[in-house]
Amino acid sequence: MAFDNDKYNIGIVGLIFEPQSAYLNALLATAVPQSVLGEYLQFSHKGIKIHPNGFGVDEIQLELQKMLPLPWR
Repeated sequence: MAFDNDKYNIGIVGLIFEPQSAYLNALLATAVPQSVLGEYLQFSHKGIKIHPNGFGVDEIQLELQKMLPLPWR
């Protein structure tokens, strides 16, 4: 499942259901504003808890999924 926006895209790439809990894994891609090639920065987060009343994590730590060389000017 994916949510597309002009500034970023979020994709749910995994749903894990256990007897006492549930989690999801997600990817986030956001366009690099100065990119002439239309490149994206890609991040992920694993183990976002799903509760009966919504989502919840105490702290989000995004992991960079793809290295992207950025030229310095």
